[in-house]
Amino acid sequence: MVSAGVEQTGGPVQSPTQVPGRAVPLGLESLLFILLTIATMLAFGASVARADVVGTGYSELDLVDLQWATDHLGYRSPADLQSVGVGVIDFLLQISGRSASECELGLADQLDPYGPYRFATTWTGTDLAVLDRVADHYCISREQTQAYGATILSFLAGIDAEQNGTTAEPQPVVDVIPPPDLPFPEAFGNGNRTVLLDQPPPVDHRVVFYEHAGAGAFRVVGRDLSGEIVEVIVDRMGPVTGRALADEPGSIAVLDVIADGEWALSFNALTESSDILTDEVTLGSGDEVLLVPAAVRGTTLRYRHVGDGRIALWALGFDGNPVERPESDVTPTGQFLSQEGGVVSRVRIPAGTRILKIEAGGEWGFVNGDFLPPGRPSSVEVVARDRAVDVSWRAPVSGGSEITGYQIDHREISGDEGDEVWNTAVVTGSARGATIEGLRNGVAHHFRIAATNEVGVGLHSLTTSAAPISAVEVVEVEGLVATAGDSFVDLAWSTPDAQEVVSYTVVYFDETRVNSGTAVIRGATSTTRPTSIPPSVASLRSTQRRMAIRLPSIVGGTKVSVGERDHAVALLSSGQPDAFQAHYCGGTLVAPRWVVTAAHCIVDKSVDDVEVVGGLADLHAVTTADRIDAVALHVHESYDANRILHDIGLIELASDSAGTPIPWQDDGNLPMAGTAVEVAGWGAITADSERYESILKVAKGQILAGPGEHYCGSWRGFRGDYELCVGGPAGVGACGGDSGGPVTAELGMLRLIGVTSYGLAGACADPTYPNVATRLSGHSAWIEARVGDPWRTFDGLTSPIHTVDGLVNGRTYTFHVTAVDGMGRSVGPMQVTVSPVGPPAAPTGLTGRGGDTAAILAWTAAYSAEDDPVVDHVVQYSADGVQWTTIDVGTTTETSLKVTGLANETILKFRVMAVNSRGPGPASEPVTVVVGQPAAPTRLAAIAGDEHIQLSWVAPADDGGSPILDYVVERRIDGGWTIVDDEYSATTTAVIHGLTNGTQEDFRVAAVTAVGRGPTGSVVSAVAGRPDPVSALKARVGDGNVTLSWTPSTHDGGSPILDYRIEYSVDDGSSWGVVDGEVGTSTTATVYGLRNGTEYQFSVAAVTEIGMSGTTSVAAVPATIPDQATSLMAVGEVDGLVFRWRRPSDGGSAITRILVDLAVVGSEGWKTYEAGPATTTARIGGLVTGSEYLVRVTYENGIGAGEPSDAVRVLIR
Repeated sequence: MVSAGVEQTGGPVQSPTQVPGRAVPLGLESLLFILLTIATMLAFGASVARADVVGTGYSELDLVDLQWATDHLGYRSPADLQSVGVGVIDFLLQISGRSASECELGLADQLDPYGPYRFATTWTGTDLAVLDRVADHYCISREQTQAYGATILSFLAGIDAEQNGTTAEPQPVVDVIPPPDLPFPEAFGNGNRTVLLDQPPPVDHRVVFYEHAGAGAFRVVGRDLSGEIVEVIVDRMGPVTGRALADEPGSIAVLDVIADGEWALSFNALTESSDILTDEVTLGSGDEVLLVPAAVRGTTLRYRHVGDGRIALWALGFDGNPVERPESDVTPTGQFLSQEGGVVSRVRIPAGTRILKIEAGGEWGFVNGDFLPPGRPSSVEVVARDRAVDVSWRAPVSGGSEITGYQIDHREISGDEGDEVWNTAVVTGSARGATIEGLRNGVAHHFRIAATNEVGVGLHSLTTSAAPISAVEVVEVEGLVATAGDSFVDLAWSTPDAQEVVSYTVVYFDETRVNSGTAVIRGATSTTRPTSIPPSVASLRSTQRRMAIRLPSIVGGTKVSVGERDHAVALLSSGQPDAFQAHYCGGTLVAPRWVVTAAHCIVDKSVDDVEVVGGLADLHAVTTADRIDAVALHVHESYDANRILHDIGLIELASDSAGTPIPWQDDGNLPMAGTAVEVAGWGAITADSERYESILKVAKGQILAGPGEHYCGSWRGFRGDYELCVGGPAGVGACGGDSGGPVTAELGMLRLIGVTSYGLAGACADPTYPNVATRLSGHSAWIEARVGDPWRTFDGLTSPIHTVDGLVNGRTYTFHVTAVDGMGRSVGPMQVTVSPVGPPAAPTGLTGRGGDTAAILAWTAAYSAEDDPVVDHVVQYSADGVQWTTIDVGTTTETSLKVTGLANETILKFRVMAVNSRGPGPASEPVTVVVGQPAAPTRLAAIAGDEHIQLSWVAPADDGGSPILDYVVERRIDGGWTIVDDEYSATTTAVIHGLTNGTQEDFRVAAVTAVGRGPTGSVVSAVAGRPDPVSALKARVGDGNVTLSWTPSTHDGGSPILDYRIEYSVDDGSSWGVVDGEVGTSTTATVYGLRNGTEYQFSVAAVTEIGMSGTTSVAAVPATIPDQATSLMAVGEVDGLVFRWRRPSDGGSAITRILVDLAVVGSEGWKTYEAGPATTTARIGGLVTGSEYLVRVTYENGIGAGEPSDAVRVLIR
């Protein structure tokens, strides 16, 4: 706080006789009149600059009186009442001459600022000095000072109303409740991070809510602007959630976070804390901050602590400082209890305690009696069944009274959070398990358990999730028969006798639909969102950046046999010869040369870093020949490395991989919650990653969130459209991933539904933090755009007979046929391999062009079986496309041919058929050739002139064997094309005259030889008389102005450019205004009179006597450097200083940072610190006592740095 009389103080005190516009009455009425007049001046003359925010909480009774006084005095809100009241108190102190502190009044132990209804006032400049001066005078906190000010002014308002009357009426509490406070500020992250706060938290936001999803250390340190430690806020291990108490939040400018996973922090007002013993008992776990009501102060409570670690209690008073009592068990810090491990005992709450701070390593409870409710049930397991679940648990401590039963709460999960209302099933006696029936299949549910005794209900267990679903009853489907024909296969199977079957699905792989040679897509676009970052750095990101360290993998699963799950592939670091040591990620084969994996497995690698092994279950069996090079790496463009969102990538291989590809899931409605899945991978076999094996393993699980359900345990920012929530039995699953490995399900056939992405470090299938995979159906289009569409699917079939046609004879196809239930699950899978039998497929890509009495043809070879190759080609031509004549070309297996002896000017169609031992196959698509015809001209261009347009083009690459004699120029008129009457010439230019200026014209050109006219080329458009638009338009912003510059038009349209027309828009181009003034022929112009910070669109057009060009546009936001910070105030304290200032204008560009300069008086040079862009108060520690310092502030925005504030001199105490 600022001490009274130190350097800067409040404004000069105005004597009562100097109050303008009012006569001076006498006596009490006179004094009241003067005070209320001053209060009015203070209220409506207050600065609105942003500075320190202080909140004070009031009781329900106080709230009604506060609002009444606000209405009576005509203020905007009770926040104004408390600020004006402080000003009135300061005025009274000054005119009374009472400069000595009055701590002995004991206001610190009387004013309670922690009621549930909080009003916040913003203080700045001299007003802030007034607040601190009054607080110091009475030795109370800022929050108490506001409460005192509101009390005094309410009292004065009551006297005034009694003497002069009032129109204000008391209002119902519901009408005057202030809006809820938002956490201020918030910070999220993953792993170690230093966070520069935009501004320090309000002084009353001392409760720090935190959560950490990692197995290692979690430590949060608050530092001031100079980097000096203000306090250690949190120091915990493992996954943890709690509320800590910050001592000096207003001094914190930077947060240093050490974390082993995802974390989140928020600063909250003390007024939002709960009261202890509100319901006769208070239960909790971990760190907590509670408010202590009057009835509990000085009483002795029974308490319990269960778990490892320590429980410690601290007592703080109404002013937020440690209670000062002569009791020997209260330390100077307010601590009055410290016990290790589990304990049940009694503790006395010190008199005067208003805030109770709890630090605990386990669960705890308080009761004003002899017995406590039971503890928290543990080891909760939920096994899903058909429309039901089996729940089991381990009994907790009894609390001294026998456990009489359990409450099992359950609710459906839907949308982001799930149902708000819990349904409760009661189990009496000492049972440790129960079955909950009547649940909806395919919908994820939350479950939690609480024990009961005669005292009440104990703590709920950690919430776990499961999705009831009917078991998959595999039915015998026999007799799958495939009959091969010419380019088709007939499939037939017997009908199963099962009610579960609702349809059939047929799937096969078509290699002709696989892409190859695609462009390499590197990198990703990282976006920042206010939601949190899920994965553990230890289990995902840091290890991925070191090739020698491998991720933990499948724990508690089953080893696979040779040849099983051979869709799973291993990603190896190419520089390590030992495959077991080289393995660092997994992947899935979806085509012989395509692997789906996680983006984080390849985002920082090149093709030379990665090799792939497929078809092998044991990494020790991998040889050099088994390792396949990568030729392209594809990372999803929206991959967010911070949030681990869109964590999907593709690897294109140099050759076919061993193993069996499987399709990826593209139906966005599947899988539903509850669907059984399998996760595969290599690596660690223990959750602590201490033991590894080389054999591929699989683990079972189920989906816990369907499409559009954005909830997955305690992970923040989970997106159900792009991610899968994968649960399973405790201790079984992908522990942090075999990152990039497959998550599969039987949906019509075995399909890749997910890519293992992240999980909780040091845990496996944790009920609070389930494993998360990238959802394939949310990225299906992205995969198809790169891989192609090779997996052909026919679903919803109701007949046990299906014909697949359009196949390539001689290719081998494997058809997967399965019966499917109502949830899309496979209940009767079958497969058969067959090759259609017949002639070769049709040649593809047939092209042809005319020559002099010839046609030149080329095509792509047709596919034919290896044991029945193409031995000849049949080439045919036709004049009408109906009657075809075979050309005698002999026997040829070549894929090109020149057909000669044709008549020039003849238009013919050609087609080709491939021949094998079974005869000729289907014909290719025909191509049309004009014999002797020249090709089309290219690169047609137009230059506008006065009533004319000049055209130019490039002669055809092929004249068809006859010299070009002329060019035909066509002009579009009324939607049709008309030949322009020009001279007979073989030159590649033409000028079209007689055009109307300002009208768009379209032209095209064809070449003419002795054979005839060839095809026209592309169309060109131009406007006669119109100059070309300007180019390279640029904008340079200034203070209320924008300078435009451009490159003049290349062609003036036949008339010299006289001026440039500049227009502007402030509504994104919806409407335009013309900028006054003439530019002339200059190619620069400055537009003045603009508003800083407003986005303008500017357009420029060239003007001639004939017409005006099209416009060229550019956007700009005029701005200048920020103004100078003012009202800088600095106060020296022990080993440091606290200073504040008034925020200046940002100059029209957002403030990017604030620089605080510090220098020792008499020294040369400044030491600079950076503050958050919204900060108006800061603390610098680590200074030398007795030294004098200079401090100043400079604001920066996108334009540059403003002028430094005037330096303030301060002495360090």
